[in-house]
Amino acid sequence: MRKTCISFRSCLLLALSLTTLPPALAQVPPVPPVPTGLRPLGKLPLPDILRGLALRGTTAAVVNYNRSLSLVDIRNPKQPRLLGRTALAGYPQDVALGTTVALVTSSEPDAVEVFDIRRPAAPRRVGAFRTAHSPYDVVLRNATAYVTYPEDTLVRVLDVRNPAAVRELAHFRPAGAPTALALRGTVLAVTSSANVLQLYDVANPAAPLLRGTTATARRPLGVALRDSLAAVVFGGDNIMQLFDVRQPKAPRLVSSPETEWGARGVVLGAGTAYVRFEENVYGFDVRVPARPRPLGSQRIGSKSCAAAAGSLVCTLGDDDRDGGPALRMWQFGPGPGPRWEPAPAPAAPLAGLLGSARTLREPRYVAV
Repeated sequence: MRKTCISFRSCLLLALSLTTLPPALAQVPPVPPVPTGLRPLGKLPLPDILRGLALRGTTAAVVNYNRSLSLVDIRNPKQPRLLGRTALAGYPQDVALGTTVALVTSSEPDAVEVFDIRRPAAPRRVGAFRTAHSPYDVVLRNATAYVTYPEDTLVRVLDVRNPAAVRELAHFRPAGAPTALALRGTVLAVTSSANVLQLYDVANPAAPLLRGTTATARRPLGVALRDSLAAVVFGGDNIMQLFDVRQPKAPRLVSSPETEWGARGVVLGAGTAYVRFEENVYGFDVRVPARPRPLGSQRIGSKSCAAAAGSLVCTLGDDDRDGGPALRMWQFGPGPGPRWEPAPAPAAPLAGLLGSARTLREPRYVAV
């Protein structure tokens, strides 16, 4: 009977001590609601290993390692439809899509290949800009293309108004070998091996003007621009960095949400960032860039690529569990999505027992 009383007294003391804990320790943070997930809409099987993807309006351009360029009608995302296909001269690295031309950067031979796409059912190669080393990333605005040449540590500006006779307007050297670039209006964002993000004013394409430079995490591999926001992902850090670029002379880091390791690229949709990895695409709600919120992920297979068009996401992937290489259309909607639960919080001493209590940090959330 004595042992029972001691046990009851101990339990009572423990209960009283817990009720006197400070709010930081006594309250359990609420589990956020189940986020919306990527909802599959439709797909189009495509041949061989898929390499690059670009969107413009209701058309997607896809390049793959069997050295071909495919144009796809995505007007009905539930039933993407092949419009036309043509051969490439080299092995593709990237693709950009304009209103009348498509540009493909390729190796063996090293060139920017130019295709007339005014008849989407019969795209045809009409010119090429050859160089000594391989071009990689390419973006296109109106009749001006911006192309990275990492081996030469420079970015070339090309005039493609005459597709049969592409000419160089200018070139410039970033702080290091360029690793990615993005274009929005007259602002060109370039990341480089020097672990920096640089913003250029290209209102006059023949004379790009450096406006601002800011340090980034290690090995930036992808950059995206939308409105006043820049997103950068990395091969050397498991984070995405979001920058406020309203003042290009002084880009400002806003937040650094955690991601998986090994990001391959990033695109920005309407209030959403999509980070692509070897086999997955992760979504983040970035409507409030200072407080980005994870939305979940979707497996799309190896050699993944992604592009955003409004609320739609277009991906390339080789998912053998879902029919092999294909272009797939997705949309964030009321889908299953992953459940998110608080990660274990760091241990903190109990108030009154081991001195003053520490305030617990806000917990990270992990998928389960």
